[in-house]
Amino acid sequence: MSAVGPNGQPSLTSNSNVTIPITLPIARRFGRMAIACKLAHLISLGLMMACGFSAQAQPVVVSSSAESVAITTSVEYYEDSSEALTIEEVLAPSFNVNFIPYDRDLLHFGMTSSAYWVRFGLDWSEMAPDTQKIIEFGPPKLVGGIMRGGIELFVIDDQGQVSDQYSLGSLQSEREIKTLNRGFALVLDESFGDEFYLRVTSSRPLRLPITLWDEIAFQQQSVQSDTMLGLQYGILLAMVFYNLFLFFSIRESSYIYYVLAIATQTFFIFLDSKHSRYLLDNFYRSEWYVDLAERVVYPILVITALLFQRSLLRIWEHNIKLDNVVKLFIAAFGVVILLTLVPNEKVFQYLFILLIVLAIPLAFFTNVDAIRRGNVTAVVHMGAIGVFLIGTIVLMLLQLWPAFPNNQFTVNAYNVGLIAQALLLSLSLSFRYNQIKQEKEDAQLLAINNLVRSEQIKDDLLANVSHELRTPLYGINGLAETALAEFEKKSQNSELITRNLELISASGDRLTKLVNDLLDFSAAREEATYVKFRPVDLNSLVTLVIAICKPLVGEKKIDLRSEVDPDLPLVAGDEDRLQQILVNLTIDH
Repeated sequence: MSAVGPNGQPSLTSNSNVTIPITLPIARRFGRMAIACKLAHLISLGLMMACGFSAQAQPVVVSSSAESVAITTSVEYYEDSSEALTIEEVLAPSFNVNFIPYDRDLLHFGMTSSAYWVRFGLDWSEMAPDTQKIIEFGPPKLVGGIMRGGIELFVIDDQGQVSDQYSLGSLQSEREIKTLNRGFALVLDESFGDEFYLRVTSSRPLRLPITLWDEIAFQQQSVQSDTMLGLQYGILLAMVFYNLFLFFSIRESSYIYYVLAIATQTFFIFLDSKHSRYLLDNFYRSEWYVDLAERVVYPILVITALLFQRSLLRIWEHNIKLDNVVKLFIAAFGVVILLTLVPNEKVFQYLFILLIVLAIPLAFFTNVDAIRRGNVTAVVHMGAIGVFLIGTIVLMLLQLWPAFPNNQFTVNAYNVGLIAQALLLSLSLSFRYNQIKQEKEDAQLLAINNLVRSEQIKDDLLANVSHELRTPLYGINGLAETALAEFEKKSQNSELITRNLELISASGDRLTKLVNDLLDFSAAREEATYVKFRPVDLNSLVTLVIAICKPLVGEKKIDLRSEVDPDLPLVAGDEDRLQQILVNLTIDH
């Protein structure tokens, strides 16, 4: 006779009300062979029920010699896809057949939206009275909140009824131990009971080790775990404060983005490990803002990492299109932050995972693009991303894939990758610091060279100006001496004296112009303001130059004469500059 089982699947119901699930599409998928196997299975279950035989697994023998025992290898479970079953329905005798034996070291069902019922037993016969053990569920801790998740423990008495019930993490029982870096722990003894049921739900991958510990071994493991946790926090916080100090010292934006990225990762560990709930007991009551923070920190983690990479590699200076793509991804993760406000966590999880899958190649491509330009910093940054990505992939496989190896390496891969990433990113910043330092040194060297060149230009200018001032002074002195000699001879050649005095006046005017040029040299930045074009009588100009230079010739056998055609038309030029050039050429020869 067919019916519907508790999990919504088709089932067969016998007269003893035992529900035996069967999946009808098997016939369509596997044909007659599958039907025959299924019928054989149903016949075997029927024989077991007819004989009154229970398929319940054997209880775990509690031994004083064992420091720890993995209980999950001796548990049975049932998947409640409706999440509607109560403990009373699960304890019904007809429901026993629905439980499936489990034989792995930890309960692992990957991403699931179902509730799981787990049952196991303890055999205290080999233990002395009043001997205590510690049973640990996790880590990770599954704490209920606005997201579905949590662990309920039911203790069953000899009559098959619930004698005690615990909501793990509430700390309402004296038996529950408050741990920092462990899962939920309860102190057990023979009086506690020997048959237990768990109801476990999680909005994240459901991965739950269950271990029975000796008290001393549990404390030793806790101290070791807490020490490693303190070391991890210490390294991350040291990196945060050290680079924050460097930011205030050199005001480089890459440092503040590094601080934000590492601080966000540290905060992520703080929330994901439920350390916030450890510090304040009321957080164990699932305050809504703690649950919300645990979700918002995921996209913020990626945003700060992208901002740091963008600033470190200076993407906008070399590749505008690539920088626009990076900014687009930052905006997309900002949208994910808004989606975290939706109570159903999977609404933002799918978009977040999709963006992560697309962002990883982008992160590597930006580094390759920077390496192609010869940026050594990008090599170290790519190494940091690679190490962290390996740790993250191992963590995701550990959480999502039940068959993935569970050992010390895989369990600690993410934490090791996180610390290695923080150290490598800090190293990349040191390369960036050396680059900035080299750029400053190059700028200082360039400034010094420019200053030396300016001093040389000034010296050359003074030398040239002195030379130009000396030329008209020599002319003035020579003409004055000639005029004085004529007066001493009491010469009646007034025409020569007049001519010499005119030349002295012209040389004085020339000297005045040179002084004015020296004073106005700072304004002579453009050729248009420095060179003044106007019509010039070249013949008159050359005649004046010869007259000025003749006294400088003295007794030398040099004949100065002008061969410029008097009828030559006026030329366009700067009369002062032409006169200066002709005087220099005449004196130099």
